[in-house]
Amino acid sequence: MCGAKCSLYGVDRPGLRWGFRSSEPPSNKSAQLAILQWTRSAGQGDVDAMVKLGDYYYHGLGVNEPNVLLKEKAAGYYQSAIETHSAVAMWNIGWMYENGIGVPQVHIAKIVEVVTYVDAGLPSG
Repeated sequence: MCGAKCSLYGVDRPGLRWGFRSSEPPSNKSAQLAILQWTRSAGQGDVDAMVKLGDYYYHGLGVNEPNVLLKEKAAGYYQSAIETHSAVAMWNIGWMYENGIGVPQVHIAKIVEVVTYVDAGLPSG
């Protein structure tokens, strides 16, 4: 049983896109409250909260900033989650690099090469 975290994240109800009972995105007020709670959890090192914050910023939920800044912040949250080995964050940031959204566009083969060198402890290049 995962308690409040599951009910907020929506993982206990398969098929829910936003973690709510509706297929519609949350209202701005709900999204702002969620960002507040996810930020607190992320500050305590919760990797799922970091990924969720990245999702909220990527989709522009609960924030009023230019789209470019939102994508950059999303990439930053995904990058933080990667440091704790989040597969979801790795996929998300890889997709963002492949498409040049919020980060410089880099072909996926180059990303795999860099990650392989880093994992092996070799200089990338």
